[in-house]
Amino acid sequence: MIVEQMLRINGIIKGLISFLIIVAPLSLGFGQILSLPEQEHDKVRGFSIGTFKLVPMLGVEGGWDSNIFRLAKSESPKSAGLILPEGGLKLYNPNASKVLFSLSGVVNYRHYFSNDSAVKSQNQLGAVAAMKFKLFPRGHFGLDVEDTYKRTVEPRNYSNTNNLNRHENSAMLKVSIRPGGGSLIFDLFYGNILERYDNYSNGNMLSHKTGAVIRWDFLPKTSLLIEANVRFNKYSNNNPLKGNVESHPLITRIGMVGYITPKLILDMRIGFAKGFYKTGSDYGTVIGRAVLGYAFTPTTILEVGYRRLFEDSYYSNYYGMHHAYLSFKQQIWNKLNINIGVAYNYLMYASYSPTAASGYKVSSTNRRDNLLEADLGINFSILRYLAVRVSYKFYKDFTDFSLTAPNNSVDDSSYMRHNVMGGIRLYY
Repeated sequence: MIVEQMLRINGIIKGLISFLIIVAPLSLGFGQILSLPEQEHDKVRGFSIGTFKLVPMLGVEGGWDSNIFRLAKSESPKSAGLILPEGGLKLYNPNASKVLFSLSGVVNYRHYFSNDSAVKSQNQLGAVAAMKFKLFPRGHFGLDVEDTYKRTVEPRNYSNTNNLNRHENSAMLKVSIRPGGGSLIFDLFYGNILERYDNYSNGNMLSHKTGAVIRWDFLPKTSLLIEANVRFNKYSNNNPLKGNVESHPLITRIGMVGYITPKLILDMRIGFAKGFYKTGSDYGTVIGRAVLGYAFTPTTILEVGYRRLFEDSYYSNYYGMHHAYLSFKQQIWNKLNINIGVAYNYLMYASYSPTAASGYKVSSTNRRDNLLEADLGINFSILRYLAVRVSYKFYKDFTDFSLTAPNNSVDDSSYMRHNVMGGIRLYY
C-alpha cells in the first residue's frame, strides 16, 4: 500500500474521479463547446414562486464499482455494489433580463454492499451546492458573483478505512465593461478556492486567482480573445513529501471562439504557461486547445478536441498533460439524451529523485502516465415527474511507475476501473 506522504501522487487521475461518480456526471472532454437543447419536460418542471421557479428532486441509483480504491491488479482491487439515494432543489428566475439568479443543491448518501471494513468505511454523505448572480448581463457594466460548495467523497488510493473526504468552496467575482454597449468587452475577475480535509491536513489548501479577458465580438457569433491569469496556491505544509509546495502558475492565451458556418463551431487558443514553485523545479510550456464541433442537427452533435495544459501535482510539483477526446450527443423525441465519449490523457510529471535519507525509491525519476477513459450516459425523461438515468464509465491508467516506501511496501500506480449505475429521478 502507499504511505501517508504520497497519498495523491496520481494528481488529477486518481483525484476527483470518486466525487464525479457520486455527485456529478463525468465530462470526458472538459471544454466541450456544444450542448443538446433542453428536454421537453425541463421547461415545465417545478412550481412558481413569484418570478422564480422552484424544482425539487428525489432520486435513487444503484450500481457496481469494480475498483473502489483504484488499485493495480497485483494489489487485489476491491469491488462492491452500491446504492445512492439523493435529493435536491433548484431555484431560478427563467424570464429575468437584468438580474439573473439561481441556487441549486444536491445531497446524497453512498452505501456499499460489502462486509469489508475498508469498503464499509467509505459509506459517506456527499453534497454540492451552487449560487449564481448576474447583474446587467448585456449592459455597459455587468457584475457576476458565483459560489460553489462541494462535500467531496473520495477513497484513498489504497485499501484503508481512512479517506480523502474534504470540504471545497470556490468563489468568483467578475466585473464586465462594455464601452458603448458594443462588441468590445473587458472582464476583470478574482476567485479563490478553499480545501479542508477531514483527516489529511497536509492537503489543506487556499488558492487565489485573478486575471483579465479582452473579447472582441467581430461577428455576431464569433469572438477573438486575449486572456491572462495568475494563481497563488498556498498549502498547509510546504513539503514535497507531505502535500505540495507554494506555487504561482501564470497563464496567458490568445484565440478565437465561434461559428465558422451555421453548423460548425471552433474553439482555438494558444498561449504560454509558467509555474513558479517555492522549492523544486519551475516549469514553462506552450499551452493551447483546439476544439471542433459539428451540429448535424440541433439534436445530433459530434465534437473532437485537444488540449495542452499543466497542473500542480502532489507528486513532483507539476505535470504537463496532453488531452484528446471525441464525443457524440444525440437527443430523440425531445426526451431521450444519449452521450458517448472517449478520451486519452498523456501525463508528464516533473523529474523527481527522492533523497536516500527519505527512504523512498521510485521506479523512474521521469514518470509518464497514459490514461484512457470511456463514458456512456443515457437520460430518458419519460414524464414531467419521472426520468430514468443509466451510465457506464471506464478508466485505465497505463503506467509502469511505482513507489517503494521505507517499509518496502510498493505502490503500483496503474489501475483499471469499471463503474455501472442506473436509477430514477422524481421531479415536481
